[in-house]
Order: sequence, then C-alpha cells, then structure tokens
Amino acid sequence: MILFTALASLGWFAAESAAGPSVAPGFLDGRLTVHISGGARLADGEEPKAASVNHAEYPMVVLRKDNREEIARITADENGHYRIPLPPGDYLLELRARVRKRVQTQQRAFTVVSQQTARVDIELVTGLS
Repeated sequence: MILFTALASLGWFAAESAAGPSVAPGFLDGRLTVHISGGARLADGEEPKAASVNHAEYPMVVLRKDNREEIARITADENGHYRIPLPPGDYLLELRARVRKRVQTQQRAFTVVSQQTARVDIELVTGLS
C-alpha cells in the first residue's frame, strides 16, 4: 500500500512538472440590465408597466483579448446575474443584441486574476418595436 501511494505521488509530481503548476481559476461575475423604453401611452395617460425581460435573448460571449478566441458563452439568469470560472488572463465580454432589426454589439474588457472575482456589468437600452 505504501509503494502504491509513493508511485501515485511520483506520477502526479511528474505530470504536474510536465504541465507546469496548475493555477486556480478566477471568476467573472456581473449583471445584465436591459431597459426597454418607448411604446404607446395608455388611454389614461400613464406609462405602461415595464415589459419583462427574457435574459436568454441576450447571450454574451467571453473572448480572449489578444486573439479574440471564444472561451465561453454566457446566459444570464432570470434576474440578469451571471458568474463563471475562468483561467487567469485578459478577456473581452461581448453582448450581441438584436435591436430594431439591427445587431447591436457591446464589449467590455476585463482581467481575471487567480482566486479573485472580476465584476463586469452590462446595460442595454432598447425600444419596443
């Protein structure tokens, strides 16, 4: 049993040395806020209540900053919140939204540090069509 443990430890050490030391991931955390404006006024002159937002209609993509390689796709939850682990590095968070028959793109640069959280919030204002 001791020999097995020693061999397993030696194998792990050799694999770790060949691949380099593993680095703990960091996190991307944020909130997608979509404001829907416009629309008709009600007969009594009051503004209509805010339309509910389906955050799944606003997908986001994490890209490496240097070569724009796609790393992850993100869909915010029903409250607009998202959180994913990422290896340390420099990234872009890209939101592509179809607004009035056009695609609107927003990008935010951010850096992930091992065992830390990068906060990136995105706000989109769109009108009713």
